[in-house]
Amino acid sequence: VDQRQKSVSSRILNHKEFKKEYDNDNLSSQASRCMDCGTPFCHNGCPLNNNIPEWNELTTLGAHKQAWARLEETNNFPEFTGRICPAPCENVCTLSINSDPVSIRGIEHSLSSLAKKHGWIKARPAKRKTGKKVAVIGSGPCGLAAAQQLARQGHSVTVFDRHNSPGGLLTYGIPAFKLSKDIIEDRVKQLIDEDVKFKMNTAVGKDIKLDALQNKYDAVLIAVGANKPRELTLSNYRSSEAEKHSKQILCADDFLKNQIELILKEKESLVVDAKNKDVIVIGGGDTGADCVGTSIRQGAKSVTQLEILPKPLIPKNSSSHEEGCKRLWSTLSTELVTDNSGKITALKTVDVRWKKDKTFEKIDNTEKVFPADLILYAIGYDGYDKNLIEGQELPDLAQRRFIKPKPDMNIQDTKLFAAGDVRVGPSLVVTAIREGRDVAKSIHEFLCK
Repeated sequence: VDQRQKSVSSRILNHKEFKKEYDNDNLSSQASRCMDCGTPFCHNGCPLNNNIPEWNELTTLGAHKQAWARLEETNNFPEFTGRICPAPCENVCTLSINSDPVSIRGIEHSLSSLAKKHGWIKARPAKRKTGKKVAVIGSGPCGLAAAQQLARQGHSVTVFDRHNSPGGLLTYGIPAFKLSKDIIEDRVKQLIDEDVKFKMNTAVGKDIKLDALQNKYDAVLIAVGANKPRELTLSNYRSSEAEKHSKQILCADDFLKNQIELILKEKESLVVDAKNKDVIVIGGGDTGADCVGTSIRQGAKSVTQLEILPKPLIPKNSSSHEEGCKRLWSTLSTELVTDNSGKITALKTVDVRWKKDKTFEKIDNTEKVFPADLILYAIGYDGYDKNLIEGQELPDLAQRRFIKPKPDMNIQDTKLFAAGDVRVGPSLVVTAIREGRDVAKSIHEFLCK
């Protein structure tokens, strides 16, 4: 078992975190399961190459402060990854061959809680300044990690973001029941104490041009994520008509952000909610599951999650699925059903059969109709907001879904760098942190030439 958690009946009553850390005895017991592997595959499974066996050994011995210090050597934000990382390290744990893997994520979560309780998380401002200025566009995990690394090396860092609060998808895309927002606020305060500046409600490309940043700063990092959602395609729905059904069809990010803005008191009420509604979630990934959990907490009448891909041999069940959700695989959403006033009342689907060439065909006589008051789509992302580079003489960037810089993450020998999801495509929070650390190293070397 990864971590002790509250019962379904109690946790769906609010949006608070429900996974609890291990107590000291269970923490040491879990860490002691880590073996003396000749080749610790968990290192390769973790994009950050965390020294997992080392801090597991220290945890087993009860040396929690030293274990935390070892964890912080490679990971800027263990309290994020200990809660929301899908833990690829556990998938390759040697124990998982014939048993449950070591709960690496649970140990990480527990160590981060101890660190907060005992005040081990401290600002580490640079002892001297280099005189170089860096602009970071985007305050998600990649941008925050890069900002912290660069600030600790003595550079003056300013982070720009279009939202009210820092954190990117950590803040506005991950439900509060998985990642409490005060945890992000604590880290932002630490970065401020390390002399990182934040300019919020500032959309680069709109409120300030990229050219202006290049003129003012010695280096500019683009870390805006892959925030352009794929368009929902139904026979009688087009994205150009989205306003017509804006209260009944939402992309997952807008729906989740809507709830989080209420929690952060950035809004006084929900623009759209799932209370007493039949909710359809199109998309079977983690974001879709987050919509499931949020809908249930808002008081949905029913929640159905549709996935076009075939059902895997071992389906991935999230905590949200445990809370009450009908799931269907190999199901294609085809058409809206509306009443005389134009209000959506249902969604039509058809079953599909996947072929060896990874295409699918519709199966005759498998049409279904699901009652639907609210349709949420979480079908992936299709690149980044091109308004960011408007007016830039970088034509190859404008033609690509994602930015593809050189191996050192520099763009066409300019002051510009790119890292995170905007470079590699939608990925994990642990990958974003690794990207931030790597690009910070490249920027530091660029500034020190």
